[in-house]
Amino acid sequence: MSEDIRVGGMVEVIKYGSLLWENNNISEDERIISSLKVYHKGDEVTWYDMQPYLIGKQGVVVEFSETGGFKIDGIPHKTAWYNADQLRIIKKGVNHDGPHK
Repeated sequence: MSEDIRVGGMVEVIKYGSLLWENNNISEDERIISSLKVYHKGDEVTWYDMQPYLIGKQGVVVEFSETGGFKIDGIPHKTAWYNADQLRIIKKGVNHDGPHK
């Protein structure tokens, strides 16, 4: 749960590195990202994992966004924030000022 993830806590990436989607209603000639690992294929959209090598990497939560994302220090080459469902808590952060702070 995201309320358990706090600044200063150690987390591990357990689910996809960074997702990118492509519309399924385009021709094979128009596809530009088919070489990436498919994370999920839906009826209208296929989701690709741009950074599957980040799964298993660990780092420390250094910032929380009010929109629900977590910035992690110690995981290189990450170009976006992490969502709570991508992370597993290794060690809880100590916090006396309320959730996520």
